[in-house]
Amino acid sequence: PGRGPVSGLLSVAKALLSQRLVIVAVDMPHLDRALLQRLANEAPDARCVRFAGCELPLRIDATRETLVALSTIFDREGRARSLRAAEASVDVIELSLSVQEAAQLINCNTPSQWATALGVLT
Repeated sequence: PGRGPVSGLLSVAKALLSQRLVIVAVDMPHLDRALLQRLANEAPDARCVRFAGCELPLRIDATRETLVALSTIFDREGRARSLRAAEASVDVIELSLSVQEAAQLINCNTPSQWATALGVLT
């Protein structure tokens, strides 16, 4: 606790070693199944995949090499311990997005953002 998203990612990767993980933020209400399936299935040989310009959602292979890279990032301080730095340490590749797909990646952190999202959902 208190060590940021890299801490959570490292914990999950340790617990699910040798698995392919899809990590999703809980505050992205517009994500649909097709977009997540695209993330899960495209670039099958890549260790880490995300959509262009977005840290989450992401797909990452929980290998021993990934654990070493994530542990190195976890031991850093401040911005050097960011999710973006963690993804870069495992050679992330980015998938392009259509305008419609990009609209699904809205992140809702405030009541006004949620109100806007709910208006779109109804």
